[in-house]
Amino acid sequence: VDTDFSKSNPINYSKHSMYFGTWNVLSLVSSSSQLYQLSQNIDHYSLDILGITETHMPGSGSTLLDNGSLLIHSGRGDGIKRQRVGLCLSKKVRNSLISYVPTSERVLTARLHGKHLNISVVVAYAPTDGADDGEKDRFYNVLSDTFGELPRHDLKLLLGYNFM
Repeated sequence: VDTDFSKSNPINYSKHSMYFGTWNVLSLVSSSSQLYQLSQNIDHYSLDILGITETHMPGSGSTLLDNGSLLIHSGRGDGIKRQRVGLCLSKKVRNSLISYVPTSERVLTARLHGKHLNISVVVAYAPTDGADDGEKDRFYNVLSDTFGELPRHDLKLLLGYNFM
């Protein structure tokens, strides 16, 4: 859990409808022009929560975007630029963030404060059909373990790509 964004009293945003989506970006890196484009798309589509797959962001961490949105990402530490995931929270929603956990390069979990229920968001990028069975088994075991560790009474939201 990243303690920089863990909050004991997060702001409740669930007073209104929330809009969410998933985007397989294929090439998002930490360059300012691509992050600017991401922030513009968040605003253009009025998204509150955006699950992002196939980012090329190095390692795990968070970045505050120009429009006030927060990008959280989980990735590989070995320099290979694939299989990474991210979660973008709009300026309105980012203050409801309780915590996040970069579980693996393919799975990221964030917990948001809600009015009646907290929301656990899982972003996952599944291996393609052509991947070996061991890789697929490892991924689905991590995903299953991740869901098993989520607070029982939270609303659970799975965002991702390549699910069979």
